Amino acid sequence: MGLTRLYPGGSGLGAKIIKQIGDTGGPVPSRVEQELDALVAWARLSPRCIHSSVVTTGTDATAAGLDTLRTITIPANSLATDGDWFDYYLAGTIAVNNNDKRFFISFSGVTLLDTGLQDLDGFGFEIYGTIARTGATQISFTIKSIIGAVQVDSAFGNVAAGTTGAIVRNNNGSGIGGIANMTTNASDLLFRAEAAAANDVQMVKSHAYLIQMT
Repeated sequence: MGLTRLYPGGSGLGAKIIKQIGDTGGPVPSRVEQELDALVAWARLSPRCIHSSVVTTGTDATAAGLDTLRTITIPANSLATDGDWFDYYLAGTIAVNNNDKRFFISFSGVTLLDTGLQDLDGFGFEIYGTIARTGATQISFTIKSIIGAVQVDSAFGNVAAGTTGAIVRNNNGSGIGGIANMTTNASDLLFRAEAAAANDVQMVKSHAYLIQMT
């Protein structure tokens, strides 16, 4: 539902004009409160952009292991109550060569996706994800990944190679724990990649939107 006025036109908040000292004017206080309550309710359930970047970052040829290509920081108390959630989007390029590449995503130090090293030759990648708070130290998450021509299995760390298409992963049950208390701590969503050469994997665009239910 879009944002609309409860009392439009002549019955709105500016219905009267004060002409001289002693005149009464202005809206009924209860109407002001109702208009503000409606505005707050609308804004509360509207997504807010908390991260946006078009900075290009690539893997480092001089360093072995995973390179951090993007950090999205969720401020403390953003996921304040159970049911609060945020969406994120990551996109980039994969070099056309025979080098193995690896994609890795974690939240507050907890692994959400690890493809292992795979022989990805070209194409690009898109990753969509949702993380919802199910407790102060627990989340439920979904990841949809399109990474070159490799399909990632639902089990942590397992990869089924040679299959083209998108994969959707949902964690089982009420969520996974081990998250630093999100009420009092900021949480980092990290996108990391491993490759043999500079810019084998490049992050080119990312954004995140937050929804707070209460």
